[in-house]
Amino acid sequence: GFCPTVSALIKGEPYIGATALFASEDMDAGDVIAQKKLPVTYPFKISEAFEAIGGAYSGLFVEGLSQFDKGRIEGKEQNHNDATFCLWRGEDDYRIQWNQKANDIVRFIDALGPPYKGAKAYMDEKEIRIFDAVEVSEK
Repeated sequence: GFCPTVSALIKGEPYIGATALFASEDMDAGDVIAQKKLPVTYPFKISEAFEAIGGAYSGLFVEGLSQFDKGRIEGKEQNHNDATFCLWRGEDDYRIQWNQKANDIVRFIDALGPPYKGAKAYMDEKEIRIFDAVEVSEK
């Protein structure tokens, strides 16, 4: 899903990915058909992540079609202890925490940019949205 991608980028995870799985009664609990792990080099914007993941899903689709063409799509049971889940971000979750390290703030801003609303802050009691930032080192 895409919300875990936002959280992964905010946390600075070294990888994002895509998974094709069978439908099941429980959300995201079906057997895994195929997965693609994608390395992340920061700075990395959410739009870049979606583009990379879109390409990965295209590859997974082709892989699934190949399995189907051979007569059977095989799935591998998930280890549910390794599963991660993420709640959708509420409006308050877009607010920049200025007490964080500069690189954490940049990742936060990059992860919440378009197609999302952008990270938010307040200036003169007015809400502003921030879509881009660069970490500058002191000399």
